[in-house]
Amino acid sequence: MDASIAQWSFWIDRGGTFTDVIGVHPDGRLESLKLLSELRGGYADAALEGIRRFLGIASDEPIPAGQIREVRMGTTVGTNALLEKTGEPTALAITAGLEDILEIGYQNRPDLFTLHIQKPESLYAAAIPIVERVDAQGRVLQPIDPQQIKNQLDEIYQRGIRSLAIVLMHSYIHAGHEKKIARIARDIGFTQVSVSHEVSPAIRIIRRGDTTVVDAYLSPVLRRYLHQLRRDLQGVPLYFMQSHGGLTGAEAFRGRDSLLSGPAGGIVGGVAIGAQAGRNRLLGFDMGGTSTDVWHYNGELERAFECEIAGVRLQTPMLDIHTVAAGGGSILSYDDKRLQVGPRSAGADPGPVCYGRGGPLSLTDANVLLGRIQPDFFPALFGADGRQTLDADAVRYHFERRASEIKADSGVDRGMYEIARGYFDIAITHMAGAVKKISVERGYNPEEYTLCCFGGAGGQHACALADRLGIREILVHPLAGVLSAYGIGLADWRCLKETYIGLPIFECSLEDLVFAIDGLKNEGRQWLHEQGIAESLNTRHSVRYVTRAHMKYAGSDTILDVAWNEIPAMVSEFESNHRRLFGFDRPENPIILAKLVVETIGTIAINEILESTTESMSTSDTNAKQVDADPPEPARYVQMYIDAPAMVPLFTVASIQDGRTIQGPAVVSAPNDTLVIDPGWQAVREANACIRLTKVAIDSATIDNPNFEKQPTDSPLNKISTVDSEDYVDQVTHNRTDKNPADMARVNEAYRNKRTQDDRTQFDPVRLEIFHHVFRSIAGEMGAVLQQTGMSVNIKERLDFSCALFDERGRMIANAPHIPVHLGSMSECVQAVIRKTEGQMQNGDVFVLNNPYSEGGGTHLPDITVVTPIFLIGMNSPAFYTASRGHHADVGGITPGSMPPFSTSIEEEGVVIDVTLLCSKG
Repeated sequence: MDASIAQWSFWIDRGGTFTDVIGVHPDGRLESLKLLSELRGGYADAALEGIRRFLGIASDEPIPAGQIREVRMGTTVGTNALLEKTGEPTALAITAGLEDILEIGYQNRPDLFTLHIQKPESLYAAAIPIVERVDAQGRVLQPIDPQQIKNQLDEIYQRGIRSLAIVLMHSYIHAGHEKKIARIARDIGFTQVSVSHEVSPAIRIIRRGDTTVVDAYLSPVLRRYLHQLRRDLQGVPLYFMQSHGGLTGAEAFRGRDSLLSGPAGGIVGGVAIGAQAGRNRLLGFDMGGTSTDVWHYNGELERAFECEIAGVRLQTPMLDIHTVAAGGGSILSYDDKRLQVGPRSAGADPGPVCYGRGGPLSLTDANVLLGRIQPDFFPALFGADGRQTLDADAVRYHFERRASEIKADSGVDRGMYEIARGYFDIAITHMAGAVKKISVERGYNPEEYTLCCFGGAGGQHACALADRLGIREILVHPLAGVLSAYGIGLADWRCLKETYIGLPIFECSLEDLVFAIDGLKNEGRQWLHEQGIAESLNTRHSVRYVTRAHMKYAGSDTILDVAWNEIPAMVSEFESNHRRLFGFDRPENPIILAKLVVETIGTIAINEILESTTESMSTSDTNAKQVDADPPEPARYVQMYIDAPAMVPLFTVASIQDGRTIQGPAVVSAPNDTLVIDPGWQAVREANACIRLTKVAIDSATIDNPNFEKQPTDSPLNKISTVDSEDYVDQVTHNRTDKNPADMARVNEAYRNKRTQDDRTQFDPVRLEIFHHVFRSIAGEMGAVLQQTGMSVNIKERLDFSCALFDERGRMIANAPHIPVHLGSMSECVQAVIRKTEGQMQNGDVFVLNNPYSEGGGTHLPDITVVTPIFLIGMNSPAFYTASRGHHADVGGITPGSMPPFSTSIEEEGVVIDVTLLCSKG
């Protein structure tokens, strides 16, 4: 055997709360370890500490590099620097006259109702105006003055700034000026120079500028961390996971590509698990200590090319991951008479109450109290010395105090278990909303997918989340608690190169496009060569290319990407995707080919790694086919609160042989995570060591498992079914006709009956928070579609609109965080529609108005409101209403805009629209 093979490999995910380390033994066995990412008075770096523990050496001993083949890592170092504003002092060189454009942004406000506005601190310390100009066709209107620029940069350099971001107008078409400035800066001595035509070669200077500044701000921080790692690893090959899902060498790891470094590994690992199980329709659920990441997979990795992280607008390829602030460390609070989960997190230090370091009550504490986490089977990583078990007594004490606080404030008398369960249900609601964003909002039905569950806290919530979404199958890998690290180990080397086109697609020459694609492929091959990868690829490895076309309607900023093909085929796929997402297409609008993207992939022999995982994790034996009738023996029975206290069996994952079936409720404990099998679910360990959970009838589960104890009918938690409430909202907002009409009629009848009952019933802080979240989410979804389909700058960039929900009398129930000025008169607007059309409305009708006098139509004529009545199945009058109001630049006045200074009548300001039927019966 080659001596280089008889070495350890390490796959590491350095997260916000925990650092997960997988060690690949020289004989191919996989072992895993979980450490706190930060430990006061402990180790200096969790990743290096994990390596030392695998090699059996002390924290202060040097790492023997000869025993290590390679290290692959995903890290939050860049993300933390962005969140904590501890990046490198950076200067911004930008076209003169635009020095403030990144600070102004798109004029949308992140927190509309805050009275004391605190603007986010700019990432750049100084802005340098560069006298130059290039027009939108790439023609030079004003050349640069090299000597003037040198003088400007010299002055900045003397102030101690060594990092420079260069962002010029239209540089994605004409990059000559940026290249010249970059050469001058490097000659002066700037150690980090980021140029926008390389960082983000695309239209939209604000996002391109922000991305370039982030790259300049974070790349030096990453280099310092790499220097620390290289010093300790002494020449060991070091690779990093990028946000777009591919590996890169340490020297090529940039700030722009680091922000989703760890979570990207989870998608790669989840897709590999799905492939083993023969599943290619997956919803990923990665719940960690700080947040929950969810993703959608339908045969190919999905990427977002625009996103916002920590208030910074980015325009760079990233795996499409939606994050919600509901992790194990999410702080449990009581405010405004509502139980609230997050968005603040206790983090790794001090962490939740159960960590024993004086932290706040958090979601992990609720799971400890409910029995979904068993301290005796959880790693001893806690306390002041980092070696204690979870403190369950402290958890009980703090929940008893919370129960007393709620009773004193609201008069609601709930026991600590009911309160903990309420917090749990609220967290599930948050996470279900996140999954719906990447499935239902995009035209996919989650009931047709398998849930791929991972993350340290994922297994504690998977069944409850699947129940909420109607999902009937869950996959849990034996390394689910460290799956992001596992995915980093399975990742390919990937490079994405793009070129701007910006032409109507039917005006493009196919020959020219093919020439451009070939050029991008050559760049990708060169990148692989620079990584030292191309030479190592042999018959077991391969290089392949994936080309995608990014297209949009003229006037829109919403880009949809399609597979490269003949032009008519790409147009057909684009129109089909647009209809699926938004319900319509625009045949009268030209389709623009915005850019071409070529992904170069250096593929490793992934099957060998998967097989070694199976062999090292599997407990298969020759009697596997007979064991179904002989369930495994539990390690013990533990108390778990489901809807009432019950004693349930706890199994260790090592005791479950392949083919064995476990009926819920039960707990399965693994070294780095806990899996809770809720009532109505059963689990079987597959031959590949994965645990597959499937939904079964609740009555069957009850019969098969005598430890299941049904919830008492008089329990306060049973006053209203959360699932029924979700079904009701789901039908209303997404027109879910696939539901059984009889079932929906039952929900509607329950809704009608409970409306009057609930007025007399003592409010429930759990229900209040759940409905608050659901209703605001609906309004938020309305706004997202409005923005993505908007054609004007006011709607798609400035976000000058508002969306809200109203009850059957036109009173506002909930609104999204949009423009407040629109909201004040929207109730009067809806009520005007009710008055004018009472008894005449039909399902599918839509009304429009803007008259601010007789109809309460808006603040001024450019504010046009669209009102939609919502009918439930079997109801003849609307159950409630939705309304959207947006500002229009020109409504036909004597001058563009509103309120011309010399107008003498309302008609001179623009068209006046009374209540008008815009759409009849859909």
